[in-house]
Amino acid sequence: MAKGLGSFISAVLLVVVALAIAVMVSSWLTAMSEERATKLKNFTQEKLNCQYASLYIRNVTYDCNNNCFTGSPYKINATIENTGTVRIDLSKIVTQLDTGQVYTSPGPGYRISAGDIETADFNAILIYSDPALPI
Repeated sequence: MAKGLGSFISAVLLVVVALAIAVMVSSWLTAMSEERATKLKNFTQEKLNCQYASLYIRNVTYDCNNNCFTGSPYKINATIENTGTVRIDLSKIVTQLDTGQVYTSPGPGYRISAGDIETADFNAILIYSDPALPI
């Protein structure tokens, strides 16, 4: 009789261990799936929001205090209209000359809500006439 009881206890213990391992694997798999789903949702939401973004830049003026291309900083002003349906954050300004030279400068960090118009002043942008000179 004891021999049959030992086999039964062994079988029950084997089932309990298998169930414990299954629960641990299941909880790990659930946590990993939720984390990846959240990342994918955020990435997709960001990409979808981008399709509703639209800017219209007008009235761009610059002033170099009659010292153009001497290494003096330019003062660039622009009217920026957010014609999209989502807020837009501006973090830098990229200026490209007719010669193909590209200058990037950090902007003042404008946040323009949907439908708003902002007049932006981007000062201290250095532009040189000779591409061999440092930027």
